[in-house]
Parts: sequence; C-alpha cells; structure tokens
Amino acid sequence: MPTVLLVDDENLFRQTAATYLRANLPGCEVLEAENGLVALELISRHSVDCLVTDLRMPVFDGISLLTEILNRRLLCPVLVLSAYATPEVERWALANHAFALLDKPVALEELFRVVQGLLRPYETSRIEGVSIFGLCQLLEMEKKTAEVHVTAQGRRGRLTFVDGTLSDAVWQGGDGQQAAIEVLSWPNPTVEVLGRTIPRAKTIDVTLSFLMMETVRLLDEGGRADRPATDRPVIELDAAWATMDEPATQEFIRALVADQPRKTLPPSETPTDPKETTMANVERTLQKIAELPGFVGASVVDTESGMSVGQLGSGLNLEVAAALNSEVVRAKHRAIEALGLSDTIDDILISLTKQYHLIRPLRSRPSFFIYLALERSKANLAMARLLLSDAEKDLEF
Repeated sequence: MPTVLLVDDENLFRQTAATYLRANLPGCEVLEAENGLVALELISRHSVDCLVTDLRMPVFDGISLLTEILNRRLLCPVLVLSAYATPEVERWALANHAFALLDKPVALEELFRVVQGLLRPYETSRIEGVSIFGLCQLLEMEKKTAEVHVTAQGRRGRLTFVDGTLSDAVWQGGDGQQAAIEVLSWPNPTVEVLGRTIPRAKTIDVTLSFLMMETVRLLDEGGRADRPATDRPVIELDAAWATMDEPATQEFIRALVADQPRKTLPPSETPTDPKETTMANVERTLQKIAELPGFVGASVVDTESGMSVGQLGSGLNLEVAAALNSEVVRAKHRAIEALGLSDTIDDILISLTKQYHLIRPLRSRPSFFIYLALERSKANLAMARLLLSDAEKDLEF
C-alpha cells in the first residue's frame, strides 16, 4: 500500500488536503505532519512513497527537511508547495530532490493529479526475477532516461540513467560509484523502473561496463560461500566481461559454470548433441572469420545448452566463453521481454580494455549465436560486424 506524507503547518489546509487524497486514492495511506521534525520522525517509522511539503514552516522548515532527506539519502519523490517560492527557490528545490513545485493556494484537484502521477510508477512498473545487469545494459543500449529503484533484503537503492548513461547512484550507505557497485551486487532484487527522473547532480564518471566488471571482481575477492545460489545469474551475466587470460579469473568462471543450473527440456526439444552435428559448414565459416584483423577466437554456440558446436582460436577458453555468453544472451532476452519491447537482438558488443567481444544471434536459428573475440588495437569493428552478418548466411544445421 503506497504511503503519502503531507507536511504543512496550516492545519485546515493539511487536514482538508489529507481527507481529499484519502477519498481519491483508495488503498493509499496518508500521513500528516505539522513541521519538518515531525515529518522526519514519521519517515523513520514508515516507508514513504511520496512526500508533499510546504517550504515556510516553524520549528523545522521545508528547505531544512529537503536538506535532511538528501543527507539521509531517502528515495521518495517530493512535491513542494509554497506561497513564497521565488525562481531561485524553485531552482534550488528542483535541484535538491523535489520533482515539482506548486504555488499556494493550490487546488485540491491539481494536488491530487500530481501526487497520483508520482505514485503511479510504484504501482505499475515493478519487475521481479530480472537480472539487474541485463536491465541496465538495455537502458544503456536504448539510450533511455529513467530511474531504477532497487530493493533487496531490506536495503533500497536508486540508479539514475540520463540518455542511456548511468549518471547517479545512491543507497542508504552512500552515493556515486561505490553506491552503484553496492546496488549492482544485491541478490534477488525487486526492481522498479520510473520513466522519468528527478533532476540530480552527476556523481558517476565511469562507464556502466566498468562498474559491472568491478562488481564481479569485488564479489569474487570477497568469496561466494555466503551468497545464495539465486544471486548467481546476476554475477554470471557479467563474468564473461572479465579478461579470461588470468588464472584467477578462469578459476572463478569455472566455479560459476560448475554451479550453473541448466534448463531441462522435454526430449522432443532437447538440442542435438554438438558432437553429432555436421560440422563442415561451421568450420568453413569459422575459418573465414579467423581472417579478420586482430582475431583471437570464435565459436558457434547453442544458447539453450551453452555448448559450442564449433570453435577456432587459442587466445582464451572458448568452452567457458560459450557457457557464460549464453547467459548474457538469455539475460538480454529476459530484459527485453520484461520491458515489453517488441524487438530482437542484432548484436551485443562488449568493449574491454584490450579486446572486443561480439555476439551475434543467427536470424535463421535464433537459438544459436556466433561469438567473436578480437584484439582491440588491431580490430576493425565495422568490418567484423559486416563479416559476421555475411557469415551467418553460410551456416546450415
């Protein structure tokens, strides 16, 4: 049940507005506070989904309340009401957690309309069982502006995307880059996606890819014994992004693959054993791909089983890469489905410091994909994408 906190020292207006909201927002709890101190006390005991506050109040005013909310890193949208708001005050409020500002006296219908709009994302956009890594990658790829609110084991955090760039992150313990890594590492998250953002300062200057790899690295260093098995899909999604030529990284990835639960298919749907597949055309295709500048390795992979039906190259462990990149493709499909996008994957590009990893699902057989690794300093990415597009036409199963 969503909760609205209405903070105003004018008792008649506050009580009237609270009564109106209760009557027009069935199932919504409306709390009242006469100043900022009472509001903070209520916030400490209740989960508040929308805060409506006056600015000029005795004891503890609205500006002090907004400042304290920022200091405590509370994550609810704020609507400011004021009869004395100058343009400077309005700019300050919008830059410091407020979503909107209404001049007083405010019509109750207008107050209801704005509050309803602030609450609606919490009612309609909750996503469960979706990889947070896959969702963030999709927001980046589609250049979306959105807020991702993440809840897990009593912790709550927020990731803010602006035109596909992760620009801000916050949770109760901090903000910026470290907050993003913390939120990305949470197991079994419940995710709420808001298709708009409250104006916020940019606190992150590194790429989403870097943050994902850093999250995996820190989880690896911290050990996995105390982390539940249901957390593994989030970590496995990004394991293939790591540089695989380091022994410690290979050992970590092997442990993930060993613990990986596989999807069980009915006998009629079980993929053919790769060893029994006619390999001549696959080998010819891989030989053609191997002529690319900077070639490290390539394989043709069955997404459902995670097994390679053909591979070429010695620069990395292609069996491990096949299994882990199958998780990448499956996670991307889940994210597309969860967001209700009527679209297909053209290719997935993973840019490492020294390598490009390119994944291209086959249009004729979407359950298979070509995986290609290239040395970044020697590669021609446009040429590689063009060649993969042509190569898939030669594959026959």
